Amino acid sequence: MRTRASVGAYVLLVSALTGVEASATTRWIAPEQLASACSTAMAGDTLVFARGVHRGTLVLRVPVTLRGEPGAVLDGGGRGTVVTLAASGSVIEDLEVRGSGSDVMGADAGVHVLAAEGVRLTRVRMRDVLYGIYAERATHLTLERCRLVGRVAPLDDTGDGNGVNLWYSADATIRDCDVSRFVDAVNRIVTEKPGRQVGTVGRIQAFPGATNVVPGRVECTLE
Repeated sequence: MRTRASVGAYVLLVSALTGVEASATTRWIAPEQLASACSTAMAGDTLVFARGVHRGTLVLRVPVTLRGEPGAVLDGGGRGTVVTLAASGSVIEDLEVRGSGSDVMGADAGVHVLAAEGVRLTRVRMRDVLYGIYAERATHLTLERCRLVGRVAPLDDTGDGNGVNLWYSADATIRDCDVSRFVDAVNRIVTEKPGRQVGTVGRIQAFPGATNVVPGRVECTLE
């Protein structure tokens, strides 16, 4: 693992339409269409965010794919979690997510994966977030080629928020990700199961790798 303009806050609940059978579709969403387009999304739909700033927060309770065109940004306006994924099989790819809230106890995050299995985030970019990805009871989570930037200044040990927080989340895969400006790049809690299991670093490489030089970047695998 390598490892605000004023915003009107609203939360979008993406849910299945009871009793309705529909084929999965692809929908293109302009910034001003965020609320109306997402509110009728069905399981399996792909929502493509057009270039521009989409303002608001999302709560997804059916599996959909969120995909950003180049230049697409989802901005939470500094309130709460920007995207909550509460459906197994959900996907976010090629999207910039920014502007979470600052509530540590509420775990405000760029993306909160809640009791969902097999969620995948690919080429997701985050900045100005308290937590990057907060996974809660989320098994088989996959993060690949993501870049997460928090709010903690270099050498500041009084900041809050982890880049990737895995809480009771087994079998996560973190591949080719860059995580910076958080208290911890990856924080994993594994005490839910009996035994003495631990999360370990498999391979670690420091750059520039010179003797007696503080590395500017560290890459490692998590096992």
